[in-house]
Amino acid sequence: MSESTKPTNECAVLFADLVGSTQLYQRVGDASAFELVDRCIRAMRIAVETKRGRVVKHTGDGLMAVFRDADSAADATLAIHQTVKELPAAAEQKLAVRIGFHFGGVVASGTDVFGETVNFAARLAELASPGKAITSAETARRLTSRTNAAARVARSRAVV
Repeated sequence: MSESTKPTNECAVLFADLVGSTQLYQRVGDASAFELVDRCIRAMRIAVETKRGRVVKHTGDGLMAVFRDADSAADATLAIHQTVKELPAAAEQKLAVRIGFHFGGVVASGTDVFGETVNFAARLAELASPGKAITSAETARRLTSRTNAAARVARSRAVV
């Protein structure tokens, strides 16, 4: 293990992926599409930071973030969806985000994190429908009753 690699610690890892950006680039061109995608990613970053998270990296048309606890990741999920929903449509296309988050052990290296928790959160984001979020049943059990109620209202879903 290198000196920059820290021992395993626990956190919530969240992946948010903007859906429809490829079609947007084809429909309106690079400059206009980039402007809207960049606006969405900046809005997602603000939502993450407002909910006490840290953006680890951008993933093309999305981002990866970490949070101390599952509640903060769930709060950020709701804030991201609301923020993107409020952005104006471009070329008659409304963008949406799909999100996956999971709480567990990670290996930190510099400002990045690695491990099964990261991989699982990424897979959950891939499974989510546009405008929806998925978390694991294990992570859902970590949510407080306040966050659980808000997630149910938003119709996010948990998987085993």
